[in-house]
Amino acid sequence: VAERSPHHHGPSEVKARPDLQARLKDVAAQLGTNLRRLRDQRGMSQDAAAEAASVHPKHLQRVETGRSNVTLATLVALATAYDVDVRSLFARRPARSARA
Repeated sequence: VAERSPHHHGPSEVKARPDLQARLKDVAAQLGTNLRRLRDQRGMSQDAAAEAASVHPKHLQRVETGRSNVTLATLVALATAYDVDVRSLFARRPARSARA
């Protein structure tokens, strides 16, 4: 049996908190809606948007449908591809072009 890393701290407490899980689900859904809206506003297919952001098309599909835990790097790449500020990805209505 393999030894655990001395840096292992056990399972994430976030996953054990139903209140946070509900909020994470809501945020992921809003993020996905905003990303789809931005992509549609630019007339881009998922494949074209994924290529512009250097992410796999299936990953973009999962992010847009709220089924992926997206990294900060992916958020920055998508915001850059859509020419918006990362913060706008989480807004109720994202800006059309607001990158600073």
